[in-house]
Amino acid sequence: MFGQQAMAPALAAAALTAALVAVLVAGCGGAPEDAAAARGGTSQGTAPQGTAPQGTASQGPASQGPASQGPAAQGPAAGFNATDVAWLQLADALHGRALPMLALAADRSEDRALAALAGRMAEEHEAERGRLRTLLARTGVDGGANPHAGHDMPGMPTAADLRALERARGGDFDRRFVPLLRAYLRQLVLVAEGEQRSGESAEARRLAAATARAHTAELARLPDGPGKGAGG
Repeated sequence: MFGQQAMAPALAAAALTAALVAVLVAGCGGAPEDAAAARGGTSQGTAPQGTAPQGTASQGPASQGPASQGPAAQGPAAGFNATDVAWLQLADALHGRALPMLALAADRSEDRALAALAGRMAEEHEAERGRLRTLLARTGVDGGANPHAGHDMPGMPTAADLRALERARGGDFDRRFVPLLRAYLRQLVLVAEGEQRSGESAEARRLAAATARAHTAELARLPDGPGKGAGG
């Protein structure tokens, strides 16, 4: 019994790392519950590798994707492993999709505290993205580019989400915005935890730990529901 309990954290860490890499290889996933709620639907969880969310074209199994049609991909530079690369790419892609969403709150939210929080987050996440991209370039993978930036993945607001937010104002905006923001922050924390457990680069793991703490604190400041202001 004790041996099985001791193995559980290691197995969980391995599963999380595998899921992190699989999401990036597959290039797509289902909507987390918070994001699904913002769209008026229900979450179906992360799509398995080789599947696409309903209403989008399937990319097919990873072995049939664009990566199999060219030369073998270059591995990461010394001091980095596949988990480091996967985390850096996914966190960068999450920021790239969410930053335009954060910018919308200033003149659309009826909650001034929420709008101010979104403004601070936009500045801090832009700076964080710069640090992620600097490390990503040092991995030497794909020349530092991010092949996943254009994909819809868990935690990302979709193009349709952003269009809906652009049209919304006041309470309607806040009801859409907060669940999407919460899903984004939770996904950042989730993948950062995977990097801390299984990444090779000490610098990347330190950055992951710092981002996990920062985004956990941001989650705590989000309003609990409609009409409840953001924390300070």
